[in-house]
Amino acid sequence: MFSVGAPENQPKAWITMMQHAVTAGFRVLAIDFGSMVSAYPNLLADDAWEQHIDALAETASAMQAEFVQANLPFHDDLLVYGRCPDAQSIAHLQEMIRRSILACARLGIKWAVVRPLTDTVNGEFDNTVNLASNHAFYEQYVTLAEQSGVGLAFENMPEFSLTETMRRYCSTPEELIDLVDSFGSDAVGICWDFGHAHSILRDHPAALRLIGSRLKAVHARDNKPTVDAHLIPFIGGNIKWEVLMPVLTEIGYTGDFVLDACDYMRNIPQALRPSAAKLAYELSMHCLSFAESGEN
Repeated sequence: MFSVGAPENQPKAWITMMQHAVTAGFRVLAIDFGSMVSAYPNLLADDAWEQHIDALAETASAMQAEFVQANLPFHDDLLVYGRCPDAQSIAHLQEMIRRSILACARLGIKWAVVRPLTDTVNGEFDNTVNLASNHAFYEQYVTLAEQSGVGLAFENMPEFSLTETMRRYCSTPEELIDLVDSFGSDAVGICWDFGHAHSILRDHPAALRLIGSRLKAVHARDNKPTVDAHLIPFIGGNIKWEVLMPVLTEIGYTGDFVLDACDYMRNIPQALRPSAAKLAYELSMHCLSFAESGEN
């Protein structure tokens, strides 16, 4: 699956990315609403946001493709290390999340990926505080997701800094499981970000087996443990896909294999992007062959 996102945040740019993906062979798409907080103008902040979303859905249908996953908006400074956006910025974030969930419903998306909050304003390294803060912020969206037929998949967080303390809540599978289970909802699950996990875990298979049926989505990207890069498998990273993919089959994962590889496409000239997307498709299919055969 190819994750669609465009820095211009304009419908025409998004449709161009969709065309590259479909031409390359992808028929299942994800959409990245993550930048819909700071970027102006953007699809969701526009008064005609519903029409923009419907146009994307119609375009995907005409291409014989479908959207099945999304990244919801987030704000890196929310409750982290004494920093916190002002009330207006938080209100904007909340409205963009609300619209994103409704957009997912219009697009027929199954799972929307959200980031757990790390609250270091009300208590540092205190998971009781972290759990309460995530419920206070996200419960309204869990309710909206349930009503809209969309699932929320909380993703594991990274810890890449080697020079300062950057402890993040839900960087471990145990914390992520505690958070997801605490909502007690079938509309809440887990997204496993392989790149995030690579920053902290040596034993990915054990983490995936612990998560088990809670796994509803994945972010497939390659990197090295000290750099939060978003690359396609086998290009610039050292994640052992031949080891990890069979574990997805073992635990009964039936979701989609979503490439979260914005860094890979970012600096490729426009004329070469169709070829680059084709390579991404071929390497993705190679990863999936590991899941099917269990062999490298």
